[in-house]
Amino acid sequence: MRSGLYAQPQLPGPDTPVGQVLAERRGSLIADLGGVEACSTAQLCLVDLVVASWAQLDSVTAYLLTLPSLVDRRHRRVWQVVRDRETLAARLQSLLRDLGLERRARDVRLDVVTALAEAASRPMKGEVNFHPFDLAADPGGRLPPNGSVGPNGASEQE
Repeated sequence: MRSGLYAQPQLPGPDTPVGQVLAERRGSLIADLGGVEACSTAQLCLVDLVVASWAQLDSVTAYLLTLPSLVDRRHRRVWQVVRDRETLAARLQSLLRDLGLERRARDVRLDVVTALAEAASRPMKGEVNFHPFDLAADPGGRLPPNGSVGPNGASEQE
């Protein structure tokens, strides 16, 4: 029987408000790195560490905002939790630096090919009543507001 002492702690599920924020942060970090396809396993591990560290930092910051004062007047120093927060912030900054602070573009060729394949597989929603020869009937080359023209270049609404 295992004690669970060394089990990886689980973050809140995506069905909770905190879990939704964490999932959104994770998704935006991965998107900034160029997408899942562009990330290595080590980068994805670092993203998970960043999200967990960010959650801890937010939690400690929220606690500090509830305190009446950040200073222990009797000992004339800041509370230990203030120092711990600074340590968490430095760790988060270090993790973000390891990931890289600049955004990386996705491979555009893959996105264009995917978009073209999706567009080709979708059926057209409506029939287009436009014929290239109809532009000759209208010297200005203008189309009516709804884009549909008749066989002689006149608007079907007229």
